Amino acid sequence: MDEAQPARLAMHRGEWTGTTAFKVAGYVLCNQVVLPGSEAYYFLLLCQRDAKACPRAEVTDSGVPGPRLSSPGGG
Repeated sequence: MDEAQPARLAMHRGEWTGTTAFKVAGYVLCNQVVLPGSEAYYFLLLCQRDAKACPRAEVTDSGVPGPRLSSPGGG
């Protein structure tokens, strides 16, 4: 178990209220965006064109339920 996993589990259980930013030193808080395949390409294109406003930690294939590289086992 990585050191961020207990924090992720507490957040998922609703034990932390308010902001979760900067709660675990050395880790970055990210949001997951799930889109239909017909819209995913255009969102990826937007992220590439405006990487400062829409940075990407990871892009997964269709049907993959959570991140594999940026949050292994924590999705």
